[in-house]
Amino acid sequence: MSRKNRSALFVPIKLLLFAGMFALFACSPPERHINHGMYYWKSADFEYSYRIDSTLNHLKVSKVFVKLFEVEMDSVLGPVPASVSEVGLWRLRSDEDVKKNIPARQVIPVVFIRNEVLKYKKLDVALLADQIVKFAYGKASTYWNRDVKFDELQIDCDWTESTAQRYHELIAAIKQKYQGKVSITLRLYPYKFPDKMGVPPADRAVLLCYNLLLPSQSGTKNSILDIDVLHDYLDGTDAYPLPLDVALPIYQMSYLFRNNAFEQTVDWHPKTSEIRYDSLGNGVFRIRE
Repeated sequence: MSRKNRSALFVPIKLLLFAGMFALFACSPPERHINHGMYYWKSADFEYSYRIDSTLNHLKVSKVFVKLFEVEMDSVLGPVPASVSEVGLWRLRSDEDVKKNIPARQVIPVVFIRNEVLKYKKLDVALLADQIVKFAYGKASTYWNRDVKFDELQIDCDWTESTAQRYHELIAAIKQKYQGKVSITLRLYPYKFPDKMGVPPADRAVLLCYNLLLPSQSGTKNSILDIDVLHDYLDGTDAYPLPLDVALPIYQMSYLFRNNAFEQTVDWHPKTSEIRYDSLGNGVFRIRE
């Protein structure tokens, strides 16, 4: 994977931290119960398997957050819910679960909204909120072939300071039309600077503590979770106005560098690689020519 007179480096980023969801408290209570949850972001079809079921049971996962669809810009129609994800929400209980008295897991649908949607000058916030809620109910019902009503709908959006007001209005409109709780994902920047970004009128937020550095700027650092960078965001901040959960990463990535310049993200790991390489230490590998 390297050309003549060029060197290729793989920097595998591997984290085995469980994506736990737990409440943050301004003070330390004597006891704190942690409810584990898991995000599933892939767009490919998901087939339920007992191996996955066993893993979720072992990690005591009680909630599963699944991306239901995305809202993107159409050149003709403008902002529209797009069914880019064909992930079948897995069965809440298998026959073996029933026999073993394993409780059903709570599935929470997640809708991803691209920030460019909020920049659309002709955006009808009330109409988009209505479309999102109806599409969420319809898509979920299709998965189970019956009417489904979720206790919670989560909105995921990398909103910015320039789109903050519209995003807040959209969350408020969704809350008016949705029959359950509306939660949001929260990046570290709006968490640290609520005075600039405002606080969306949601019922709850999940602080996403991953993807802290750009791969092109990370070098040999772990761009998924760098503790020093995380501390910079968390230290000295006041308690966030919304009830807050935390999401930690459990996935891995490898970065390909040529001539010390970042080229791309690749699906590679030294333990499963058929390519010859030399370990340079600190998670860096040089691919042999």
